[in-house]
Formats: sequence, structure tokens, C-alpha cells
Amino acid sequence: MIKVTPELLARYTEGLCSPKEKRAVEKWLDSSEAETSFPPEDDLSVHQRAIWHHVEQRIGQRTKPERVAEYWKPWLMAACLSLALGVSFLFWSKKTENKTIAEVQVASAHYQTVRTAKGEKRSVKLADGTEIYLNADSEIRFPEPFSDTSRLVFLKGEAYFTVAKDKKRPFTVQTSQTKVKVLGTIFNLKAYHPHTATLVVQEGKVQFKSISGKEKPVIFTANQRGIFNSASGLKKDNVYAIRYLGWKDDHLVFDNESMHEVARTLERWYDVEINEIPEALSREHFTGDFHEKTLDYVLERMSYVMEFKYSINNKSVTIH
Repeated sequence: MIKVTPELLARYTEGLCSPKEKRAVEKWLDSSEAETSFPPEDDLSVHQRAIWHHVEQRIGQRTKPERVAEYWKPWLMAACLSLALGVSFLFWSKKTENKTIAEVQVASAHYQTVRTAKGEKRSVKLADGTEIYLNADSEIRFPEPFSDTSRLVFLKGEAYFTVAKDKKRPFTVQTSQTKVKVLGTIFNLKAYHPHTATLVVQEGKVQFKSISGKEKPVIFTANQRGIFNSASGLKKDNVYAIRYLGWKDDHLVFDNESMHEVARTLERWYDVEINEIPEALSREHFTGDFHEKTLDYVLERMSYVMEFKYSINNKSVTIH
């Protein structure tokens, strides 16, 4: 039986639950068990939109939380109000006539989100000592503080992690399709696209798996890479990890990447928009390493190798 926890509710609102987990959350929402088992230390504001939508579907009307009808279950009314306000709450019903006594208190945890814009990198240090370095156009979301049993963060984009050791609380990084679980190690995780993710381990041991549960978790160690694709699954190979971590030291590295992917990386790295490139060129692959070079320098060298012409107009780039 799946237990409803703060982490599970967070995944539910992000749309990251497996079908089985989603059914468990919605069954819990509909049950009387929620009266006394709402997960403690949860960030209620994080779940407001998804759970409120779920409630709307169940009652067949769209009413704002502050106008809740009196015939709703007391626990549901209190939960919705709390979700809308994003604060801790205490609700009760006194034993009069047909009412029963129920007294529940829910503490609200605080989630922090750190984002980087295109062309920006940023370091983040968590309360447990874990250090995170975010690449351009990325986002990390984490609770403050972590719970007593786990350390769960959510990533969109790319980040380099130096995880503080804590044997009692595993550190988990979740993307739209995958989950990385460690106790204390150094690794890089890239997940800009909703259906792909790439893990590179520099030090220690990492468990990598899809959140669908269709495949068994795979263990990765230093200088190993895991490439996940929602269509083809998880693949593992040996690499020279440092080569894939150069971005944090201002090395723009391409390793046999399609020109389509190269263009997306250049957009994030230099905060520009690249107009649609010719279809034939987009399928070509490029390998190169540039350290602290301008966009014009990079495009000049690439155009010589790949035989294309380009023009730059402010933040707009045309390749033809």
C-alpha cells in the first residue's frame, strides 16, 4: 500500500506521479482517512492548484476556497482553505447533534526555489551542507528544512551536486522522468528536456532510475554516465567525467552532439535566440571545447568546420 507523504503530494502537483501513485493520492483525498492522516510538515501552498482542481472535479463546480459550501466535509473545507492561504491550520468540529469530534493540526513547510536565467550560473548551499551549482536556464526547488527521514529536491535544467553525507537521510533529486538517490557523492544531472536526462558521476555511488517504475534502479560509480530516454529507457557507459563537467568552469563542451542540440545550448549559454537552422545541418554532429570564448568566436570556428554561414543581430542569430 502506498503511503501518502509530503514528497508524494509534491510529485502529484508536479504531475510526476506514476499511475499507481496518482490513484493512491486521489483515493486518499476521497477517503475519511484524510481527517486524521494529512501528511505533517507539508508545504500546502505547493499542492494548492492540483488538489483544488481534484476537489472541483469531485463536486462538479468551480467555487473559490473562501466561498466553500457548508455541506462539504469539515476536513475538506479546512484543507482547501489552508491550501489557498498556504498557512498552517487547526480545525475542529464540536460534538453537537450529528457532528463528531475531530481535531487535526498541520504544520506548513517552506519550499524555496532558485532559478537561473539564460547566460547565468549560480551556486546554492543547502542547510545540510550540500552544494549545488546551477547551469544557465535551470531551476532547483527544495524544502526548508528537510524532513527527518529524507532530502528531496526537484530539478529542471542542469546542476552539479556535491552532496553532504547523511546515512539516515538519503538525498534524492527528481526530474520530470527520473530520480537520482545518493547518501553522499558528487555528480552532474542534466534534464532540460521533459523526456530525457543525463547523469555523470564524478565521485561515489549513485542510484539512477525512471519514476515510472518500469525498470529496476541502476547503480553508477565514478566516471560512468547514464542516459535516460522515455522511449528507449536507461543506458549506461563509461566516460571521462571531467569532460562533462567543464561547464561549471566556463568550458563550453560539445561531445558529438547534433547541431539542433548545439543551437539550444548556445541559446542558454549566451542568452540569444537562434532562428531555425536548415534541416540537413540540424542532423549533423559537432565536437568541440571552448573556454571563455565569445559567441562570435564560437560560431566562427564552428562555421569553418560545419560549412555554414551565420549572422548576429543583437540577440538574434541566423544560421544558413
